[in-house]
Amino acid sequence: MKENSINIKVGIAERIYPLSVNVEDEETVRLAAKNINDKIKEYLNMYAAKDKQDILAMIAITFAVDNIKNRKGSTAQLNETDMNESLLEIQHLLASSLQESAV
Repeated sequence: MKENSINIKVGIAERIYPLSVNVEDEETVRLAAKNINDKIKEYLNMYAAKDKQDILAMIAITFAVDNIKNRKGSTAQLNETDMNESLLEIQHLLASSLQESAV
């Protein structure tokens, strides 16, 4: 086991899963398990699925789609930031060039 790791148990869909996680990730892992269990309850109320495997698959798809959307949003935001920095650099170069040609 890594020096920074701890062993924890999380319950998902009425099953216990032992995990080894970084100490600083424990709260995040427990919150993730809680979110999954909350979604299971929500989906069981919304859909007629009797098999929790089907519910877990639907939740996995939902979380994967959300993750992809968030990454796309982060990438777009990053690209916009890069573009703004490049525009500022071009603006600075143009200003410098205009000052040199005026002299």
